[in-house]
Amino acid sequence: MDPWLRASLVGGVFAGLAGLLVFTLLHVALVGPLWVLLLVGFLPAVAGGAVVGWAFHVLAGHGKLPARPLQGPAFGALMWLTLVPLELLALSRGPVPGATPLDAMRHVGPEVLLPALAGMLAGWALTQDLRASALLGLASLALALPVAGTLVALGAGGLGPSIFAGMLLVDGVAGFVLAEVRPMLAKPALSGPEARPGG
Repeated sequence: MDPWLRASLVGGVFAGLAGLLVFTLLHVALVGPLWVLLLVGFLPAVAGGAVVGWAFHVLAGHGKLPARPLQGPAFGALMWLTLVPLELLALSRGPVPGATPLDAMRHVGPEVLLPALAGMLAGWALTQDLRASALLGLASLALALPVAGTLVALGAGGLGPSIFAGMLLVDGVAGFVLAEVRPMLAKPALSGPEARPGG
């Protein structure tokens, strides 16, 4: 396996776990304690993080990301932008009365596919490559699934926009972790200098 792909997958897992921690702390600060998120979100963070890492690898390979240290936050911001359609729909519908974020997952339907569509369109716009488009769509879906309940439960109710804005921090931190950990993981597998320092 390409050492950069392996590093991206593992780096994505680290990024997913970092994002889970930041999202949980954000939820505690803005909404209230919900420490069960760390337990419930562990496997989605690991699996979703690996998918996001793979998408990062493909975009970096296309040369569509800036150089470090802006590389990770730029990728995080791109991922955050793919959540905009879901947030706009949640705002238009308003909060689910009496629902906790975990309960609200029952009210999440096909709209959770909106970030996947946004990711696919962004991937195509950046690369004109079907594989990159599909991977960015899948990564956007992996990002949306764990937070869809919170966004739908809060809707336009007071904290909904705050949580959504906070997701920019979550995605920025996760992107930074991915971009900075990836070269450290790839270097031991390389015999010489980094062949693809940007991707």
